[in-house]
Amino acid sequence: MTTTALKRISTSVLLADEDALYGLRTIEGYKPPNEDYTLEAIEAAFKEYKAAQEAESRIEKALEAARDTTIRYQHKFHGSVVGARQQVVAIYGG
Repeated sequence: MTTTALKRISTSVLLADEDALYGLRTIEGYKPPNEDYTLEAIEAAFKEYKAAQEAESRIEKALEAARDTTIRYQHKFHGSVVGARQQVVAIYGG
């Protein structure tokens, strides 16, 4: 796989590709000689793309939730340490 294949395709290009798929669906009798470009093959690729996109979105949401939880516990821990420092100063002087 080349490096180019690992770069994201822009949203505008993907939207144009979806429009092309929708148009291709309207062509009766479309039978290309190359099986890689049949409507069925393109529909399968589209389905895989959308499933992967959905999976990525779910993982991103889970990561955001985990990050928020970590931040809450960071604040709780930090508040505990600050409170302990204040207690040390109050008990033993600063």
